[in-house]
Amino acid sequence: MVTRACAWTGGRTTRKVNPLAWDRGTVFVQCASCQVWHNIRDEMGLIEEVRFVSDSEQSDSEQSGSEQSGSEQSDAGR
Repeated sequence: MVTRACAWTGGRTTRKVNPLAWDRGTVFVQCASCQVWHNIRDEMGLIEEVRFVSDSEQSDSEQSGSEQSGSEQSDAGR
């Protein structure tokens, strides 16, 4: 049995899980409060989580990255 709390709704869900899937596979649990399938275990590495950023967040990170690379270049010249 696995019990998990949903980060979105705060609801708790308890489900039976195959021990072999828990140890060697990928386990999804459907939340009782929001009905979404949540990935709770991925031993096989099948699921890759990607974080999408807005254009403004991306431009902010590119600007801070260029500032860092410029300071690294000036340190390298010393």
